[in-house]
Amino acid sequence: MPKLGWVRFRWSRPLGGEIRSATVSRKGGRWFVSLLVNDQAATPGQHAMPHTAVGIDRGVRTAVVTSDGDFYDRPFVTVGEIVRYRRLEQRLARSKRGSANRHKTITAMGRIM
Repeated sequence: MPKLGWVRFRWSRPLGGEIRSATVSRKGGRWFVSLLVNDQAATPGQHAMPHTAVGIDRGVRTAVVTSDGDFYDRPFVTVGEIVRYRRLEQRLARSKRGSANRHKTITAMGRIM
């Protein structure tokens, strides 16, 4: 990594191509590396079924519902995590904007969800 040097990381799956670039990000107190890979696959000229369309609805109770009637839900958190998240939301509402404790609370909320 530029300015950092060599960094160790864990491979989560095989790449299957040449690495073009890497993006390092941080979310919920954890670091992530996204790799852009050139796998030499050609983009198809047209859609497999060009005269069909599916609508997608993003909701609150269910993460995604398609117009075909398929429900795609995210994995839910446990009851204890829901209680902790609500308490963190209360702490966030009471904390002053820009404070260090507010940033710690946001980081803790990101770890849960």
